Amino acid sequence: MAEQDATEFVVYPNGNLYLAPFGTALPPKDDPTEALISAYHKVGLINDEGIGFTSGVETEDIKSWQSAVPTLKLVTGRSFGVNAGLQQINRENWSAVHGGGTWEETEPDVFRYEPPASDAALAEYVVVAEGYIGDKFSRTILPRAVTTAEVEYRYVRNAPIELPAAFEALQAPGFDIPWYKTSNAENFAEGS
Repeated sequence: MAEQDATEFVVYPNGNLYLAPFGTALPPKDDPTEALISAYHKVGLINDEGIGFTSGVETEDIKSWQSAVPTLKLVTGRSFGVNAGLQQINRENWSAVHGGGTWEETEPDVFRYEPPASDAALAEYVVVAEGYIGDKFSRTILPRAVTTAEVEYRYVRNAPIELPAAFEALQAPGFDIPWYKTSNAENFAEGS
């Protein structure tokens, strides 16, 4: 039985969300404090709900005549995602939440965005979600992910536009897992 131990609370009052094109070199698995290479775009300010994580499993029940409850559960699917409300609006963030697209400067200081064609594949990213407090870091890495959020935003007089970013992990070539986590926090040590 686990002991009651507040030192195992996980609170990350600071953090970052980074995006890079799929195929970018992944962060090191053995050091969550190492700086990311310049190909990673830091999305900037995120609303005060921080970075969210979702993990799901789909199952199918196998039933037997002799039992009123399932006798076996088969895993038929798994999902993992990262989400956040992006408060900084720029080309990279705008394109990422819309699944790609292109920008051009049509006139000096006039910019045009065109979303992906209706039949275009979604842009794929490496997603790194990072939380930290002091020198304790935790990173969750999705080696291959696509955006999955329905984008809705509003022009209002009393709040900034906020872009909903949601990325779902896909199976990446050469990986038998769709995501992984690295941390230097002691509460993840064996026996803690």
